[in-house]
Amino acid sequence: MNNEVLHILSHNGSLEFKNEVENAELMVRNPRSNVPNLNAVHDELSEKINLLERELHNPAYSDNQIGVMQTYIDKLDDVIGLIQDRVNYLINSARGGRRRRSGIRRSSRRRSSRRKSGRRSSRKRRH
Repeated sequence: MNNEVLHILSHNGSLEFKNEVENAELMVRNPRSNVPNLNAVHDELSEKINLLERELHNPAYSDNQIGVMQTYIDKLDDVIGLIQDRVNYLINSARGGRRRRSGIRRSSRRRSSRRKSGRRSSRKRRH
């Protein structure tokens, strides 16, 4: 039996684990979160999931403890997926963000210039 896993399965360890997962979820939702911080949390949670998966088939744990570990593994897997999605979004928006912004500006300029030219031509026809 691993002492770190036993701590996670204890009452205090369980509360710490739940707080850590909630903090990671909040970090994913925070628009100020950056890629290095998200990667650090991702690595930390990946280490925990690997530890739990290694200990999952240890016969020294009770069925209840194994069930709790499986629940924690599933939860960690979900949170790690959220972190990966957020990191990918931030990386892709950093790459393509400038192109999108400039494309929007150009199209709005074109629209405004078309309107102005249309107004001018209608004024000339009226006179």
